[in-house]
Amino acid sequence: MSPSSVKQERMGELSSYAYYEIPEYWLIDPIQKYLEQYELKEGQYLLYKMYTEDQQLTHLIFRVFPSQ
Repeated sequence: MSPSSVKQERMGELSSYAYYEIPEYWLIDPIQKYLEQYELKEGQYLLYKMYTEDQQLTHLIFRVFPSQ
């Protein structure tokens, strides 16, 4: 798949997820070994954090629910 096709497909996915108010979106690159974590804010996904393979992921959705 060409880079422009990948970008176009990603934009379509993000638009659909935002429409249904999916609170976060992860983009994983298994070759470069990183994860991009996006958070939905005011109808748009903003990059929250990038992780490399040796970092621990913080799941944004669990911030909404208080621990008991």
